[in-house]
Amino acid sequence: MLEKTDDQMDINDIQMIFIIGFMGSGKTTIGRLLANRLGWNFIDLDTLIQIREGRSIPDIFESHSEAFFRKAEYNALRQLGGLKNTVVSTGGGTPCYFDNIHFMKSTGKVIWLDNDFGTLYKRIIGTQSGTRPLVSGNSKEKLKELFVTRGEYYKLADVKISCEPDDLPEAILAKIVKFFLWHTPIYTVTKIIIQVFLSELL
Repeated sequence: MLEKTDDQMDINDIQMIFIIGFMGSGKTTIGRLLANRLGWNFIDLDTLIQIREGRSIPDIFESHSEAFFRKAEYNALRQLGGLKNTVVSTGGGTPCYFDNIHFMKSTGKVIWLDNDFGTLYKRIIGTQSGTRPLVSGNSKEKLKELFVTRGEYYKLADVKISCEPDDLPEAILAKIVKFFLWHTPIYTVTKIIIQVFLSELL
């Protein structure tokens, strides 16, 4: 299922795309696939923060605090403003602090990968749980509360992509591409089709 807030959304007028969603929703994987499809640059915000701080996110939480991390996240996000042809995958909490969600919406378009909690919980308690500071020590009930709270911020996204439990990354990417084709002016769609056709001939 695809949902939107804008009647038209010409991809040629968009400079940046931000991928948001709860932990385990596949933001990095989908963001990288989308960037490759568009021929754009890709940035993972968490990776950028780790490079800037010289340590992993769990280490940042342990040696400093979540508040310190959120400030570093805020600064890293602001420094991306002004980039062009770039897809950014954010952290699960990025839209929920300061005015980050409004900054992203004013800078580009925000896509929310919406998954049900049961599916996400199975993913985040698996092999990746040790890399997620907010998972360690929190019960399933606490994570569900966090899921609900963050969902109020995710709902502010420009585009909602409803992901099914058995959706492969390529299927989710196809939903995003389909959305933009549906809500792009017909002359732009025609131009895209011609470009794809010509590229296959060359």
